Amino acid sequence: MLLPQAAKQINRPIVLSEQVTTILQKAIFDGSIKEGEQLVEAELQLFLSVSRSPLREAFRELERRGFIEIIPRRGAFVKGISEKDMIDNAEVRSNLEVLSATSAYRRTRDTVFEKMSKIFVQMEKAVKTQDIEMLTAVHMDFHNSYIHESGNEVLKKFLEILYFRTSWYHSYFYNCRSEYFEGYLLSHEIIMSQFGEPDIRSKDLERVIRKHINNGFKEYLSAYNVISEK
Repeated sequence: MLLPQAAKQINRPIVLSEQVTTILQKAIFDGSIKEGEQLVEAELQLFLSVSRSPLREAFRELERRGFIEIIPRRGAFVKGISEKDMIDNAEVRSNLEVLSATSAYRRTRDTVFEKMSKIFVQMEKAVKTQDIEMLTAVHMDFHNSYIHESGNEVLKKFLEILYFRTSWYHSYFYNCRSEYFEGYLLSHEIIMSQFGEPDIRSKDLERVIRKHINNGFKEYLSAYNVISEK
């Protein structure tokens, strides 16, 4: 009789920590919490009405995603975006994402195309309303449509971490360069069209994915340089 109650007690703080993680990540994305700023436990416990346990669990998850650095005996600090960080991310992501896209195309092309088509409608809506938060979320969903269908669990785990960072760049970029919304739609429509064709060669799909990631990196870097010069 004690087991169901115990299960509830175990699950609740996990869910709460996920909520705290989401709140803090959003604040980092929109600039409410800035680079170098310390996340003070006592202040956040009071502000969020949570105990130390879920807050520290959220800190550990944010560190895993690359958004903060936990320094022993000093605390948790928000990490910044650097040019090297973006270069490293693009290089690794390009190779891994090509592998996931070509694998997904061979395994479940129709399923991926159906998912992409539905997500693309949401992309169009986000572009029309210039909803950056929604745009960042559906961007991850779009790429996950083939990453999750690759059939490779190790690959999915590595790309998950890379995409947390990529989403940060994405939000960062569109907050200062919203005029590129239309180009954003076109670049994803090209990827979608590849999965809509039943006889695309692997090297052609690879070329499209690499070009997409490389162009995205150039846009992120351009936005980074504009902000850095201010």
